[in-house]
Formats: sequence, C-alpha cells, structure tokens
Amino acid sequence: DSLLFASPDNSIKSSSQTGKDAKIQNMKSLTKEMTLMVLSPAEREKSGYPMPNKLGSEPNGYWVASPEQADVSTRGHTATTPSVLALDCEMVETTEGRALARFTLIEATDYDPQQERVDVKVILDTLVQPEHKITDYVTQYSGVTAALLQKGPTITLQELHSFIRSHISAEDIIIGHSLENDLQACRWIHPTCVDTAILFSHKNGSFKHSLRHLSSVLLKRHIQQPDRPHCSEEDAKAALDLAVARASKGPGFGMKDMRSANQWSKFCRKGNGSSSTVVAIGPSSWLQKYITNPPNPAHALSCESCSDNSAKALMSFLSSGKNNNRKATLVWSQLRASNEKDAESCFKLVEEVVQSGSRCDTLLIALQSRYSNVMSEFQRRKALRNPKTTMNWTSDDEQAFGKAVEECRLGVSIWVGGSKP
Repeated sequence: DSLLFASPDNSIKSSSQTGKDAKIQNMKSLTKEMTLMVLSPAEREKSGYPMPNKLGSEPNGYWVASPEQADVSTRGHTATTPSVLALDCEMVETTEGRALARFTLIEATDYDPQQERVDVKVILDTLVQPEHKITDYVTQYSGVTAALLQKGPTITLQELHSFIRSHISAEDIIIGHSLENDLQACRWIHPTCVDTAILFSHKNGSFKHSLRHLSSVLLKRHIQQPDRPHCSEEDAKAALDLAVARASKGPGFGMKDMRSANQWSKFCRKGNGSSSTVVAIGPSSWLQKYITNPPNPAHALSCESCSDNSAKALMSFLSSGKNNNRKATLVWSQLRASNEKDAESCFKLVEEVVQSGSRCDTLLIALQSRYSNVMSEFQRRKALRNPKTTMNWTSDDEQAFGKAVEECRLGVSIWVGGSKP
C-alpha cells in the first residue's frame, strides 16, 4: 500500500478555491451550520461513543445522560437556544484502568463574521479526583501531579454529573477531538456531538489526523509541544476553532488528499497529451480506497482472491499480440491468497505473467504475508495506547503484535526488467 503514496496533483483546487461563500453572520447561524456536522447515532455507535444502553448496564458504574432541557437559571441565554461547547479531558492511570483527572468545558459566546472566529468563555475547568488508587499520573501528557490533586480544588465524578444535569442540555452541541474518549472517561452520554477527528479524517475513513497536526496545518497554531504537558483548555479551543472554520469556510476547508487517488488521471495521460490504458485489479475495498475515488479514467476490475476467474483478466491487459487493443501501459494489481488453493492460483498466475511478457515490459512482484491483519492490529494498538482511552493495551498484546510485525516484514520482491528491442 505504501507504494501508492504520491505527491498531490497541482491541478487540484485548494481549500480556499473550493470553499463556499460566507453566510454565517452570528452565533445563531453558526449554531445552525454546526448542526449539519453532528454525528448520527450510527456514527457515534460505530466510533465507540457511549450510547443510552450504558445507563444501568454496569452494576459497579454509573453514567449521566444530558437532560432534554437544562436549568434556565444556570445558562447565559434562553434554554431554547443550544450552546456550542467544546470539551477536552486529561486522564491518569489507576488500579482500575484510566480515569478522569481534569475536565475542561468551554463555550462559544460570540461570532465575528469578519475574522470568522468565536469568542469563548470557560464554563468549567477543574481537577477530578479519581475513585481508585492512582498508579501513574501520566504527567508528561496530562500535566496532572500528586501535588496538584492534593492542593485542589477538585470535584468528584458524582459532582461533575450533577453539574452536567443542571448546565447541559441534550441539544447543546459538544465539540471535541476523538470525543468518544472524553465522554467515556466522564461516563457521560450526550447525543449532539461534533468530532473533529472524524470531520477532518481522510475521506475514505482510512485514518484520522491528530489534533496537533490539524491545528498546525489548518490553524497555523502549535499545540501539544513535546517539552510541555497537554493543556485541556488549549486543546478544547483548537477543536472548537477547527469546527468553526469548517462551518464558516465549508467542506473545502480541510487536509489536502496526498494519496495516489489524485495521481491516476496523470497515469492515464501520455507525455504528448494522448490517453493511455491504465488498469487496476484487486479487491473492491482496495479499489475504492486507492483507485476509484475520486473518479478517473483508469480501468478498475474487482478481484477478491487469486482463485477468482477475474484474476485471469490480467493476461488480456498484458498480452503483446498485434491484435490486442487492450494492451495496458500500466497494470497495478493486489491479489490476496487466504488459503493454499489461492496461493497455488497466485503462483500459477505470476508464472503466466512472467512468461507472457515482452522484452519491453518491466514487472515488479511483491509478496507479503499478514499485512491486512497487522494493519488492523496496528490501528487497535494506536487507539488503546491513547492516554485518553479507558481501555488498555497489555504487555501480552504488545508481544503478540511484535511477533506479527516481524512475520509481516519477511516479504519478497522480484524485479523482472526488460529492455526495448
């Protein structure tokens, strides 16, 4: 897959060129635009957000759900107007896993249409005393120390839940980055969420950018510096500003697609401007991820395994016969073998390809085992090692992962080069 990375096509329009005309003039119109970015229940469940079925499902735990309407006396505006809030939390390690240690909630109070930014106020920024014994303060990330918690002031999780019930309504929009981790740590179920990790993820969902990277590239703001702990207020403000910028500037505001999908149109053009035949053959998920999005002139042929009859179509695009109008300039394929039958079919196909090639053809064959499994496990490892997640990546997990990586690295590459007659 790494061979498919390439520099972006210069013909692609920049974010500013694809942005929509400014139409947000105040907080009311900003709030309306924000509602279009709210995650659906299915999206929240898929991303691991706390869902209503958590209520009462854990005998030794307790959850709070945002009420339909908050207490009017605790809000700075009418209860019928949803607030735009941003949340970030810091966690520590305890004998029972990761636990909430700092809670920061800020609110957008006013919108400046000229600067396309909001004024904010801190609703609550407090240390939270974990229920169980702390085994690691994770100070390099959380900024929390034993002295800080001892000095206080701190609140308990029950007191935080009381604050949520009185100050937050279910219609209030809460913004955060990988917000599911913060809500899990708070043991808080909230239905109206904007997640900048999802909002600015790669368009095919293959990976998410870190808040630090998004802030640096899109806001030109440096946060989470290596020489100092994370600041939850700073992180909450960065997530809020990213969401506000997306609402103000439109879908064109985001990370440029640096992947090879941008390059297929180039591959399909010869140096003299005429078209050339380019073919991609592989599993549907691979084609959708790397080849067909965005649309381009390349031929895409689905082939789920080496045993599929469609795998034989490779030969029709590689054949050098005089009457073959389908001869391709470039053929890129990914063939998967999940069993011995598939492996045998794969080797036979490669043998045919090598034997049928002309002296003008150049062939690169790369063989690798367990790549998909290792990449899936890598994503799980990355998620569980996040200081904010409430689940743990164990030493046994790390040992098994290391072994799988070593096996995956034992690949073979074969280069078959030809020379022009």
